[in-house]
Amino acid sequence: MSEQVPDVSATPGRSSTAAPLPRPGATGTNRARPRLLWYAETSARRSAQLTSDVLVVAWCVVWVLVGVAVHGAVSALAAPALALSDGTDRTADELREAADGVTGIPLVGEDVSAPFESAADAVGRLTQGAAGLADQVQDLALLVGVLVPLTPVSLVLLLWLPARLRSARRAGAARSLLDAGADPQLFALRALATQPLHRLGAVSADPVGDWRRGDAVVTARLAGLELERLGLRSPGG
Repeated sequence: MSEQVPDVSATPGRSSTAAPLPRPGATGTNRARPRLLWYAETSARRSAQLTSDVLVVAWCVVWVLVGVAVHGAVSALAAPALALSDGTDRTADELREAADGVTGIPLVGEDVSAPFESAADAVGRLTQGAAGLADQVQDLALLVGVLVPLTPVSLVLLLWLPARLRSARRAGAARSLLDAGADPQLFALRALATQPLHRLGAVSADPVGDWRRGDAVVTARLAGLELERLGLRSPGG
């Protein structure tokens, strides 16, 4: 005698005809649009975010000012070389003028002017050396002025900015879901996965069991914990 295998393809209240698959690219009308929410809706978290932002900006400004000060201090080391360059440049011009003045002396003019021209050339080389030294010092001042603030500013931004962006993205996504009418059970489930055990215990002695049984009060409190973590106000709160 053969046994009849029950048909499990159909469930109560649902037609045995399979629903058509959604077309690629098709979206629902209630799809939540993700966005960035840079500042929380709750005052405590918003104050903490503002304080953090102000401290980071202040840190960056202080180190930029330190860099400017270091640049100025190192640039000042080029002052003697610049002064030497200016002085020797004037001396070279005077020697050339003297050479030009004695060149017109008959018979001995060229011989007399030769030492002046040689001296002018030597002083000119000294001028070029002093100017080159000043340029090198100024280049060093620019390099040090950039590198001194770059490390502390970059370190803070690398630690702060990604965390800040993640927080804004999570809060914005949650706010979009709330605006789209998401079920509070979604946030209650997130709370069960992310909240510390002592906070879950403060909601209920058996938060998972109460959530599974559909306890509206426990579900609302769990959802409130998750929204509080994200800095969002509960619907109607």
